[in-house]
Amino acid sequence: MLLRADTKVELIRGLPLFELCSKRDLRRIAALADERRLEPGTELIREGEPGTEFYVVVEGEIEVRRGTRRVARLGAGSFVGEIALLRDVPRTATVRVVADATFWTLDGGHFVDAVVGHSRSQSTADSLIASRGMAFSA
Repeated sequence: MLLRADTKVELIRGLPLFELCSKRDLRRIAALADERRLEPGTELIREGEPGTEFYVVVEGEIEVRRGTRRVARLGAGSFVGEIALLRDVPRTATVRVVADATFWTLDGGHFVDAVVGHSRSQSTADSLIASRGMAFSA
């Protein structure tokens, strides 16, 4: 499923991390995003490894695990990978595809530039990271 540029812009605008970006910034981010399709069982992120990309689930389903414990099951419109990129820490969880999934991916450097470049986006990111940390550690 190849996403049209305007569809990518709308998907990105719907993410809390990017909702305050200008239309111009959203178009730039959309142009930088690559699309990837993965099958069930594919490991998207491995806990403890360095973070290099940010992922948005366009369709399908993923499972987030810390160690052996499942902490979340996420679907379309969800995103993962932001904590390692924004905090410059190893990946905090393992993420596997559980149903055929389409993602768009954004290089870590472009992702950080887009979020850190806007103080309100940075504040939103900080709040999201704090809430995910609490949800994942419960």
